Amino acid sequence: MPVVAVAGGTKGIGRAIVEGILAAGKHEVKILSRQPNPELEKSIGATILAVDYNDTEALTKTLEDHNVYTLISALTFRAQGGVPPELQLVRAADASKTTKRYVANNWGVPFQEGAELIAPHMAPKIEALKTVKQIKDLEYTNFYTGFFLDYWGIPAVKTYVNPGVMVIDIANNAAAIPGSGNTPLAFTHTFDVGKYVAAALDLEKWESGYNLSADKVTWNEFLALAESARGTKFNVTYDDLEKLEAGQVTELPAQVNAGLFSAGDTYRKFLAFAYLLTANGGFDFDEGRHASEVFPKIKPKTVKSLLDEAWKTT
Repeated sequence: MPVVAVAGGTKGIGRAIVEGILAAGKHEVKILSRQPNPELEKSIGATILAVDYNDTEALTKTLEDHNVYTLISALTFRAQGGVPPELQLVRAADASKTTKRYVANNWGVPFQEGAELIAPHMAPKIEALKTVKQIKDLEYTNFYTGFFLDYWGIPAVKTYVNPGVMVIDIANNAAAIPGSGNTPLAFTHTFDVGKYVAAALDLEKWESGYNLSADKVTWNEFLALAESARGTKFNVTYDDLEKLEAGQVTELPAQVNAGLFSAGDTYRKFLAFAYLLTANGGFDFDEGRHASEVFPKIKPKTVKSLLDEAWKTT
């Protein structure tokens, strides 16, 4: 079987992708990780290859030694200095004689020109994508997912993403809506992403991007669905754009209880940036060929189906 390697495949979106490919049963899966983990390897059912993301030559050798044809990046950690691991992966894929396909680490919204200027944490991914576009012999694609729907189903619905609460705090019947709350947003569950990626591996030719958004609703519509599932009205506040532009947000109970604001303004500013992005249409994108056209047999979770599964009162 063709070999697929998933960098960052031990957790988060990477783990969901690994499971999706394994379930399809058409490709051999290798996981690239910074550390070996024999127990997790047995649990997942895929070989974990310990790699040094700072060593392009060693990465290239690993890809060639294991005959990796497709490399998928789902890295979640950030490098402290040196060449970003995202870029190292692209260089290794380019140098590898066996690697012909690359999936960019862009599980969210399409990158916009200059986005790294206001969101420095995006810079390595944008740099890697610019580099891969210049490589003639390496086919690449992006999968645009919007928000991972998983966050609003924890802990009832299985996921590998770390818990996090944004805008709608369902457990505490609270919401802090950015702007008017009337801008559409894309949502997709990570396990559906895994199914789409597995199916895309069988395509003879890739588009430069695929729009995987399983559902589009506004925050106000999301709120109504959450209230319906819970059978109660939420305590709702609206943060205007001026407040968000000043780096301020309404703190939700789950965020406060988790101590997310106790270490300074870093997390608050991150939320304000993300909230502004949603209010200004950043998650209402049309780029990429829509997955529903290419893979009509896959029936993804919607916001309503996820919320009802996780929170519906009987």
